[in-house]
Amino acid sequence: MWTLPDGDSDFSTRWMMIKRAVSLACREDYRRADWVNASKFKHRESTIWQRRFWEHQIRDA
Repeated sequence: MWTLPDGDSDFSTRWMMIKRAVSLACREDYRRADWVNASKFKHRESTIWQRRFWEHQIRDA
């Protein structure tokens, strides 16, 4: 969990950058043909990330 700086709500770009950096750093360890289905291949997706994310704000303790 994290809190973005005031005036910064670009959650999607931050996750894109994190996922890209991790994917590049780990690509040789997680490049497994048996983990890539047709959909992942078509969308050029890595084997360690789900396709989408949902942002949820915690509003109370």
